[in-house]
Amino acid sequence: MNKKSSKNNRPKTVKYKDYVSDLSKIDFSKLDIKKRIEILKLQNKKIVDPVEQKYQTAKATFKNAKKKEKQLHGDSTNLTNQQVQIIIKTVIQHNTEASYLLALTLFSGQNIVDNPGRIKVGLTRNIEYSFLPNVKQNKISEGIEKLYHPVENIITLPLPKFFANFQKRNKDNDVKELLDVLNKKLCRIITVNQVSNYMSYWMNNHGYDSTEINLLSRTADKLSGTNYYLTSINNLSQAYQNYQSHLCLISDIEMGNQTQMLFGNIGSNVVAKSQHVSSFFDGLVSKLKKQNLNNKDEISKHHNLLTMHTVQMLKLCTGLRPVDHPFMNLDYFDLLSNRIFINDKSSKFVENHRVLILPQIAVKQVQAYLLYLKSLRKLFSFVDSDIAFTVDKILTNQSPIFHFFTSKLRPIQNRKLTRKMKSLFPVKSNWNRHFMRTKLREYGLDGQSVDLWMGHEGVGGSGLGKHAASSFQQLMNVANVVENIVGDLGIQVIKGRLN
Repeated sequence: MNKKSSKNNRPKTVKYKDYVSDLSKIDFSKLDIKKRIEILKLQNKKIVDPVEQKYQTAKATFKNAKKKEKQLHGDSTNLTNQQVQIIIKTVIQHNTEASYLLALTLFSGQNIVDNPGRIKVGLTRNIEYSFLPNVKQNKISEGIEKLYHPVENIITLPLPKFFANFQKRNKDNDVKELLDVLNKKLCRIITVNQVSNYMSYWMNNHGYDSTEINLLSRTADKLSGTNYYLTSINNLSQAYQNYQSHLCLISDIEMGNQTQMLFGNIGSNVVAKSQHVSSFFDGLVSKLKKQNLNNKDEISKHHNLLTMHTVQMLKLCTGLRPVDHPFMNLDYFDLLSNRIFINDKSSKFVENHRVLILPQIAVKQVQAYLLYLKSLRKLFSFVDSDIAFTVDKILTNQSPIFHFFTSKLRPIQNRKLTRKMKSLFPVKSNWNRHFMRTKLREYGLDGQSVDLWMGHEGVGGSGLGKHAASSFQQLMNVANVVENIVGDLGIQVIKGRLN
């Protein structure tokens, strides 16, 4: 009898088909790989080997990183001047649809063969082409458009005069056949992409900013810094005409009509105007000076305004991305050597950090803020021990440096900072990066140094990586330029009134 009851009490063997009836009841974490695969097979589900999936993800990530860091100026796959000369002479002689598309690809730096609708070409009265730059346009709330520089949405550039002959071109559209002819003449195999990449290669070698190259070649999606940058159409036109002049010179052909001064800007549509940035900081200073500090509420408001001033000044001086707990704790600052450690782009798979040189005005503001915190700790040690304890944790590197007063002192979170900014300066939370990327170039800093400062990958990969050509001296030069920008905006070092 006991034997029978023991048999009845044994757990039934559950078949995979029984599992299949209700997958929501299955705890996959308790099943081994073989059982999981069997269940998925019965469900006609796509089976993904987790090990294989991780391998493929890692492989794609590695390949993408290598593409970025090893896109070197001297790459042997790039075309030489002599090869480009032969290409131009050949397309002029053939005068076919295929040669027309290949010529447009070379002179525009865009793959027109595979994407003929990317540009609009005029071959009659004005020999020119127009295109829409591939730049992310941010949504702007109604009523605050005046805070930002207006942008245009189209660029028009001249083409050499020989393009007029393509009005009577043969409709033969066999690009492969044309490439075969060129391959025999050049004694090498070339592709359409090599032809379209020649403009980027030439401009990189002649010191042009990678963001401007990407705007002209309509490949802004390949470089995140392009979406932060605003430049004049005239600036891009001058860069392009220098490139066209080079092509015409090596091929002994006549250039197109030189464009006169062009007006308007191309790029990011959320670059704040300097006068509004100055007004924002002036407004903070004015409110700080007018405040009475007779009770806890007034001290709280004073603290929040002073913290806002210090945080936004540091964001301008470092290009910090919008993150919770900006600038973390005091361990991230080295005020003796004017250095700061920035880690504003961490994720599960990537950690992007950098070291920057702080301009003197930022160092002085941090020093003034620390003196204020010491006074705040002393004041509240007699009034509110919890607040005094929190400030003490800040000063001893046990808590984030920047807090806002609510009912208590709480570390700054990005959403709270954004909410407080709406009533003071209703711009995007990363407004500082759009503003400074543009300003640093306006003040004559080279694009590679700006990418290094912002934490963007340029030629050779990340700023001070093993394949990069940047140096720490460039960061010192950037700090000097940032000092000039902040000074020209009229931003001041503000001390807390408790000092």
